[in-house]
Amino acid sequence: MKRLENQVAVITNGTQSAATTLAEILRNEGAKVLLVDEDKEALQAAMHRLGVGSGDDLGYSVGSSESGPSAYAQQAIERFGKVDLFIALSSLS
Repeated sequence: MKRLENQVAVITNGTQSAATTLAEILRNEGAKVLLVDEDKEALQAAMHRLGVGSGDDLGYSVGSSESGPSAYAQQAIERFGKVDLFIALSSLS
């Protein structure tokens, strides 16, 4: 059994390299991951790099400046049934 099997993580600013690296590590340890970002095209590209078609352990959500952590958590709950980790990465731009 993997260390994070059946755990669910939400990662904001999901197009950043730190976010995709974290998503890959978490998935390799058995977690399900929901990436969130405002840039839909960049988010879809990040999902493609991570192998979006490779299983049901990866999802994404296009957020907005009006959306907040509770909205992202609710989306993860709707998709995966719960949230165990919430990783809020900030943008440095």
